[in-house]
Amino acid sequence: MRTDDKLYRLGLVLIGGVGAYFLLRSVVRDNAQNNAFASTNINAQVAARLLAAMNPSGFDWLFGVDGTDEAAVFAASQVATSYAQVAAYYRQMTRGRVLGNDLRAELNDTDFQRIQQLFSRKP
Repeated sequence: MRTDDKLYRLGLVLIGGVGAYFLLRSVVRDNAQNNAFASTNINAQVAARLLAAMNPSGFDWLFGVDGTDEAAVFAASQVATSYAQVAAYYRQMTRGRVLGNDLRAELNDTDFQRIQQLFSRKP
């Protein structure tokens, strides 16, 4: 077998492996979000809705560029009963991301202050 053929096959294997990794990771993340939506815990549902609003593509590497649905962020935030619980579920769903940091990065100053005021009324 020629060296070119070996490199070509190695490239295909690497691309396939990386693709499989991202697909599996997406499935695991979708499962976590679906479990939150199916949960009867309103704060788990809010965390899933916030994540969906800030990262509609579902891919971590597109988090900062795929846009944020600010209306969905506010709608979800209004029904939360505990910021601490929402933040904990969000951290669990995103494998360690901090809700406050993500809200700060995704919203403009005025919207971020409104969200802070909404959540400051909740324990």
